[in-house]
Amino acid sequence: MSLSTGLPDVFRSSRPAGEAGFTLVEVMVAFAIAAAALIVLARALGMGLTGTARVKSADAAVVLAQSALDPLGIVAPLKDGDRAQVERDGYHVSVAVDRYAGDNVPRAQGYLVLYRLTATVQWREGAQARSLSLTTLRLGPRG
Repeated sequence: MSLSTGLPDVFRSSRPAGEAGFTLVEVMVAFAIAAAALIVLARALGMGLTGTARVKSADAAVVLAQSALDPLGIVAPLKDGDRAQVERDGYHVSVAVDRYAGDNVPRAQGYLVLYRLTATVQWREGAQARSLSLTTLRLGPRG
């Protein structure tokens, strides 16, 4: 223990009493650590913004696909082989109506048959082409 400060010798500085502050090496190391942390933070922020834009465009595509499927069979009767395409706000929407013929579906003998409705939305994000498809089954009159 030191008698002058009352602190153990471990906590005493090895520098002479007249020299206070940081060395140039210590300051450079601190700046390098801070710069590396800022680079990591900026990269994470950029990836977050890119991901948010990607989710926003995919969400818009889902809404377009759902809105394309909603009126089918309500506004006009479903017909096997019907196709439609539309361009909207940079999205290309394709709709197809096909008679469904799955393994567990009995042959239609009555008035109603099962149709498969598919809406496919395509768009570009920068240089990358993206697409999304929604498919549903709906009963409709035999056509």
